[in-house]
Amino acid sequence: MPLKVVRGPSEDMEKLLRRFKRICNREGILRDLKQHAFFEKPCDRRRRKMRERVRNIRRAKRRALMR
Repeated sequence: MPLKVVRGPSEDMEKLLRRFKRICNREGILRDLKQHAFFEKPCDRRRRKMRERVRNIRRAKRRALMR
């Protein structure tokens, strides 16, 4: 899906660029580009996803303990 940022009437280019970068970061576009820059073997992909799952579970537990 194309990403479109409309410039406001009194918005300067720095502010527009910051907003564009924030939207790209929130959508995960840069992360996706970095992931697809090189070929990742299926076994490496499974290993990476497993590490991410474990990390997310640990973070969730840590946050639950802090509350």
